[in-house]
Amino acid sequence: MREDLHGFSRTIDKLNHSFIKEVEDYSGISIDFQHPSIRDLLLNYLNEEPIARKQYISKLSIRGITSIIEGITAEEKRIEDTPHNLRIKTEDEFGLLCERIESIMNDTVEYSDFIKLIFSSRGLEPSEIDLKDFMKTNKGRLIAIFTNVMSKKSFYESKPSYTISGWIQILKQFYKICTYVKPIPRLEYLSELLNQFQHIDWDNKVYFLGILYENEILYFRQLFTKVVDEDIFMEIEEQLKEKLSEGDQYQDEDYFESPNEVGEYDNWESDTDDLIKISKIFFKFSSKEILEELRELENLKASINAPGMYDFYDEDSYREELYEAEYWTIEKIFEDL
Repeated sequence: MREDLHGFSRTIDKLNHSFIKEVEDYSGISIDFQHPSIRDLLLNYLNEEPIARKQYISKLSIRGITSIIEGITAEEKRIEDTPHNLRIKTEDEFGLLCERIESIMNDTVEYSDFIKLIFSSRGLEPSEIDLKDFMKTNKGRLIAIFTNVMSKKSFYESKPSYTISGWIQILKQFYKICTYVKPIPRLEYLSELLNQFQHIDWDNKVYFLGILYENEILYFRQLFTKVVDEDIFMEIEEQLKEKLSEGDQYQDEDYFESPNEVGEYDNWESDTDDLIKISKIFFKFSSKEILEELRELENLKASINAPGMYDFYDEDSYREELYEAEYWTIEKIFEDL
């Protein structure tokens, strides 16, 4: 061993707390950076050392994969190189990346981590029309990896803890990118998801039906009966009336006497946005006429002029609270100088 190199454990001990931190997740202990300078130093080293780069690619975390995908996207767009993304330089390295992506996607991964990997594929979508040439690029080949793995029953079976709302997000991204792959892969586990339909909440039923309506019309027709149509319609009508009744009070600006009322309004606004969104999805495929209450709720929301949370704080008291909080400020950084 070279005299200027230390063993892994000793290196971790020397850098821990100051430059890096150990983070425990589904795959065990991983390393995160406390300071960007050590990250940039390591990335520069990896960019110059092909053996180390291959070892790194073969052990990538989800965060590392998404960072490389960002680099590939930047490369395709001819964005200037930055030290913040590792670039794939050889075909062997790209093969290792594909193997690592496939391995993680088929592993038992926490949904909150896994969805970050799935969403990273959004940056891979083509801007050009010639899909034949696109699928020969690194971006196109990665899309093929994502869609082919996501279509397999083994992929579904490796994630027994995922909820139907989580699978809905996965399906949305799958159908968004699968059309770039020829032939288009078919979902091998869609029937398993269909079997859960009667046991899910009405709002997830709408999202699920919306996906099927756009992409799997035969399955949609199997599920969307007159009874389902009527049940969801009645639920949406009730919810719209409830939000209209709750929202009337917010039209009076005198109602907002403290941050508590602003927080209450923020919750109502968020729930109302969700309800408007889901109602519009439903009326795309429902046989029912669009409810007048939906238009009324949109108009009500647009008419409310609620104050912001910080309108109740003056700048001096806010800065004082900020200073006393358990996080860094400019004043705290320089107070010992």
